[in-house]
Amino acid sequence: MGVLLMITLFPLACFFTVPGLCVAAIVLAVSIPQIVYVHFADPMDAKRPLPVPSLKQCLQIDVTIWRLLRESIRVGRRIAREVLLRRVQRSVNHRVVRNIAFGSNNLSLDVYIPMESATTGSSAPVILFLAPQIRPFDTRKLVFSSLGATLAESIGCVVVIPDLTNYPNGRIRQQVEDIRAAIHWTKGNIHLHGGDSSRLNLAGLGLGGLLALLVPLQSAVVKSRSLIIRDRKMSIELPAGVEEVKEYGSDYPLPRIDGLILIDAITNVDEQLTEETSRGIQHLSLTRRLLGPSERTCYFHSPAHLLYAARNILQLQLLPQKVLFIHGGLDRYTKHTQSETMKEIMRGVGIQDAKVKVYPTDLWDTALGMMCDTQGSPVIDEIYSFLWDEDLLTPRAREAAL
Repeated sequence: MGVLLMITLFPLACFFTVPGLCVAAIVLAVSIPQIVYVHFADPMDAKRPLPVPSLKQCLQIDVTIWRLLRESIRVGRRIAREVLLRRVQRSVNHRVVRNIAFGSNNLSLDVYIPMESATTGSSAPVILFLAPQIRPFDTRKLVFSSLGATLAESIGCVVVIPDLTNYPNGRIRQQVEDIRAAIHWTKGNIHLHGGDSSRLNLAGLGLGGLLALLVPLQSAVVKSRSLIIRDRKMSIELPAGVEEVKEYGSDYPLPRIDGLILIDAITNVDEQLTEETSRGIQHLSLTRRLLGPSERTCYFHSPAHLLYAARNILQLQLLPQKVLFIHGGLDRYTKHTQSETMKEIMRGVGIQDAKVKVYPTDLWDTALGMMCDTQGSPVIDEIYSFLWDEDLLTPRAREAAL
């Protein structure tokens, strides 16, 4: 009797329950993007639509949020595991000097020193790593502390990780000025921490990679333009955009940069903005907020556009002479074709030692290869070869293979 009653009531229960669940799912799918927009969309953008105008865009934002949550949990667990293992094993092969003040904006940087340099006094190559802004974290140094430790231990280089003025307190101009101040500090003080200031390399991830490339490129374009004007070489016509390029942070002299290490870097801003618009996240992404907000302003901060426009006037010696692009082929947000195209433009202007390494990883898997894999990571081996001009295996990887 009871079974018969359940069979009779089941269709009736489904009739009322299933539509209710569907309505609840739709309400949730539509309301989550609205909440995200309220908290993260740019309040200074007068064109920002509130609420999110279409169901399609709501679903696109839902998918993006789901992917970000999954990545955050995966990356957070991996980094936490790495930090815990370091503490349990107590196998620290580096020394850290934290919270060193630099510049004039109450910012600080951390320096990671390989134990060999700390004990023997020998000078090691230097990597100044520019981390991307990750909301809601106020500091960049904390998130990428494992990267500094791993590079110092595995590669034997001195790693400097500075904080930069985060958006909305600072846009591209302020951040470039902060980077110039960090470079100035590194040039004058890194010898006190076992680093060789003549072997200074800039590195960056994502938007940090764009900044690492833009800093020497801006300086080279402005100085090359000044030389042409000074020598009255009027036969060379300056493109309109090149005439308007400014060098941010010029109060801090820019020393010679030995090389660039660009990891999943944004190099073509127009292509990146198009990709973000197709995913419905153009009002949430920091790309246009940081580099614009106008489309024309974004072009001035696009390394691919800037280098191509200035190709006929550039003094090649003003640019770093070796560049390593590392990109995850599965990166959904910044396509590896950006690195490939930028490499070809660089070779076209005369930088022959520009190469791209594409791995079957996404953005964070590529980064985790530098943050957590102390042995056997192909990314670590590639950076080691780039810095030391030796074979691809780091000393620790060779020991592990024996």
